[in-house]
Amino acid sequence: MQSHDMSLLSNFQSQKDASTLFFLSETGQGWLKLEYREAKCSEESERGLCDSILKPVCGNDRKTYDNECKLCYDNKRYNKDVRIIRAGECFLLPVWG
Repeated sequence: MQSHDMSLLSNFQSQKDASTLFFLSETGQGWLKLEYREAKCSEESERGLCDSILKPVCGNDRKTYDNECKLCYDNKRYNKDVRIIRAGECFLLPVWG
């Protein structure tokens, strides 16, 4: 299943409630289930002591973070509960129809 053939289907009231995304192919012949995961945070990451190494992760707020440590820092600093959708930058999936 190619990413440009998928429509995003979501069934939740708010992003914070979301823990699973379902994708359906344009032809309706397959499902892909993506589960969010919690970031692995440490005391250092929550204090903002992060490496400058670029290893992007995509949060369920659809924001790309430079690395997992910086996502942890943002969560702590702004009292958020952003989870990781995937390693790498966030991207938009087209919705057909």
